[in-house]
Amino acid sequence: MKSLFIVPSCINFSPEIPLDYTPVRSLFSPEERFQQSLETINSIRKFSPTSEILFVEISNLIPEHSEILIKRCEHVIFPNESSLPIFEYFKDHPNKSLGVAFLLLQALYSLKTLQYPAYNLFFQLSGRYKLNSNFNIKNHIDKLFVAKKHKEFDSDNALYTTLFFFSKDFFDTFYLNMLW
Repeated sequence: MKSLFIVPSCINFSPEIPLDYTPVRSLFSPEERFQQSLETINSIRKFSPTSEILFVEISNLIPEHSEILIKRCEHVIFPNESSLPIFEYFKDHPNKSLGVAFLLLQALYSLKTLQYPAYNLFFQLSGRYKLNSNFNIKNHIDKLFVAKKHKEFDSDNALYTTLFFFSKDFFDTFYLNMLW
């Protein structure tokens, strides 16, 4: 079974633009956020060593950081000249979840048009989060979608999005629902 981790990330951010729930966008510098992103990649390599990684970065990086990510991940998506305005809009949006959704859609579109049939299992692990020894890929093999329910909201539909899973059989359904 071939598996892929999609890692949405925002390493460089605009600290003067607050989030909708706090005036502080991040407690960490871009360099610290880059190092944390490498720790995310290392945790995937350690706890799911056969998985491939698709790293989706919303900000412009210094060339050295881009080169390191390209070497460490099988696939990367960075903003380019034509896509920069839309990437910038979502990077600096006060609702951080819109940026994450945008990056996930970028990844899904890329996979759908290029190579998603090559993978059976898809995980989304937010940048700067890490897998640990509790992670077992075998727990997901016979499932369509797995996410932890968010208990702090009254809605039955609220889910944590730092780590979730969907199968190849659920890919099209997931993709189409992300578009709605």
